[in-house]
Amino acid sequence: MRGSHPNARARPARSALLPLALVGVAVALAACAQTDEEPVELDDGAAEAEEEELARLDLAVSLTEDEATDHEWTLVCRDAADADVEGDPPADYDPEAACAAVEEHAPFLVDGPDPDRVCTQEYGGPEEADVDGTVGGEDVALAIDRTDGCGIDDWERLAPLLGEPGAPAE
Repeated sequence: MRGSHPNARARPARSALLPLALVGVAVALAACAQTDEEPVELDDGAAEAEEEELARLDLAVSLTEDEATDHEWTLVCRDAADADVEGDPPADYDPEAACAAVEEHAPFLVDGPDPDRVCTQEYGGPEEADVDGTVGGEDVALAIDRTDGCGIDDWERLAPLLGEPGAPAE
C-alpha cells in the first residue's frame, strides 16, 4: 500500500465523531442552563420607590391679596388614588384630586403653556403659584398667576392642584 498514509482510515472515523461531539456539548450546555430556580431579582429599594412615584411637586401658592406666600406643600403621587401631602396646603385640599389633575395635565406641567398663545387682557386676581418638581421623571418648573386670561385659564385647569382662587389662608 504504497502512497497511502498509515492513518488514512482513522480520519473518516474522527471526522464522523466531530458532529456527535458538538451535539453532545450543545446538549450539556442546554442542560446546565435549565434550572428549576426562578431568576433572582435584585431588590433595590431606592429604584423601586422612584418608580412608584409618578409625581413629586413642591408648590408655593399665594391665594390671597397680601403678597406673602400663604401655602407651601409637597405633593407626592404614586397614582391618582395614592397621594401624600407634606406641608401646609389649603384647608380643603384633596390630594387624590390633585394627583388626578397632575395625571391629566402632565404635558402642560412639563412643557408649560404654548408661548405663542394669545391671551385676553383681563385681571383674574392676585393669586400666584410656583410649581417645581418632577412628573413622570420629567422636570417641572412652572409659574402661574391670574393677571391675564391665559393665567386664569391655567389656574382653572390646575385648580385641584393649586387650590381655588381667593381661598383664605389659615
